[in-house]
Amino acid sequence: IEVVRDGYEIVDREGVLLQANATVRIDTRLRPVDTATTRTLVVPSPTVDVSSASTGMSISSEFAKRVPVVQPSAKGGATRSFEAVAEATPGARNDLYGTSVAGTTSPENNFVLDGISVNDPAFGINGTGLSVEFLEQVDVSSGGYMPEYGRATGGVINAVTKSGSNKFHGSVWGFYSPGQLEGRRKIVEREGSAVIAQPSLGWIGDTGFDIGGPLIKDRLWFYGGFQAARSSYNIDTSWYRTVVDPDTAEVQVDDATGFSVTERIPGTTRRRKAQATTFHVVGKLTFRANKNHSFDLLGVYVPGLSGGNGTYALDPRTGQSEVASGLGHYDTLSHVMRSDASDVNFKWSATTNDKKWIFDTMVGWHHQHGTRQPSDGSKLGDATGL
Repeated sequence: IEVVRDGYEIVDREGVLLQANATVRIDTRLRPVDTATTRTLVVPSPTVDVSSASTGMSISSEFAKRVPVVQPSAKGGATRSFEAVAEATPGARNDLYGTSVAGTTSPENNFVLDGISVNDPAFGINGTGLSVEFLEQVDVSSGGYMPEYGRATGGVINAVTKSGSNKFHGSVWGFYSPGQLEGRRKIVEREGSAVIAQPSLGWIGDTGFDIGGPLIKDRLWFYGGFQAARSSYNIDTSWYRTVVDPDTAEVQVDDATGFSVTERIPGTTRRRKAQATTFHVVGKLTFRANKNHSFDLLGVYVPGLSGGNGTYALDPRTGQSEVASGLGHYDTLSHVMRSDASDVNFKWSATTNDKKWIFDTMVGWHHQHGTRQPSDGSKLGDATGL
């Protein structure tokens, strides 16, 4: 930013970073100088939004890619959703249904994608867990946010998608996290347990690409991308028997826990898998009619499928396996779960000639569809096999 006026020093400010939901205030002081002398003052740019009392954090796409914030076993771990990276914000932590902000629960948050709320209409959690690969920035407001954000007693997680430009740009990525790198999970011991299930991470990974560029230079731009992600967990179930003294036939007791001593019965361990596959499809068009009017059209489709074919399902609300113990027959416990999210967003931005007034008009549509059916694919009211 350069401030120039005849008879005064030129003030130049470099490195001014513009972020979503942040107002950068720049104060300058012009000093009169001799017209025959030219002096340029270079002043460091401000890094703190002094015009707002809101607290939180702005997470750039570069930060989300290079810093491993998302827990592999947490919700959104495979897709690296924008909700999961919000855990980097001070006062935020992972909970069962997503990310807790400032001591609240994740259903109390307001999830915003390009200005449109994408909260699950049934449970209030994040309905469209879009990957950070398609986002330019994630802004997390943990308190003191502006009045335009409503319907939240927790935090506001605002995601801004990437756009096309006059230069073609794109990327291809792939991430893989093997379960062998996960620490061993401690089994919760219970008195009298004959069947013990031990869940562990098999692997998670995702791969995809995105591309953007001009359709008409300086007038019409496009951006699009695709990603496929998969999560796989192991559910190891074993039978245990109580250990008795061979001489007295008395049940042996563990002095440390006070529980009866048990041992695994050889040959009873059985492994099942819980798997889920999610796809992300993103398309965006940006049109600039003139210097005062621009239009954006965004479309997002995120389908997910888990369970079936001898595997258990992962609950789309939590990202965890639908079974905890594995006690019972597979056909009785397993399901096929489908969770689809669709978003369409149209935005019209207009400014006056003097740039003193800015008008943003947005119309959006968020739709979700979820099903939970038996693993054999039969539907409600099906009499097959009876």
